[in-house]
Amino acid sequence: FHVVSRIARLARREGMTVVAAVHQPSTEVYGLFHGLCLLAYGKTVFFGPAAETNQFFALNGFPCPSLMNPSDHFLRTINKDFDNV
Repeated sequence: FHVVSRIARLARREGMTVVAAVHQPSTEVYGLFHGLCLLAYGKTVFFGPAAETNQFFALNGFPCPSLMNPSDHFLRTINKDFDNV
């Protein structure tokens, strides 16, 4: 969390865009994201503001359960083999 938080502050201060691949971010780290690109099997599943991800999944029949880490829910939803590992 501390590293991503510092990168986010630096990007804001300097007016920079940061692109990073973060696998299974915590709820706190997920909350720092502005934009989000979710990929599954090389295809884009979602690309847009991170704040709209919950609504996107809910409208498509996959609402995030309360008290669940959103990033865990999204990964489990788009990667059907996620639980088989």
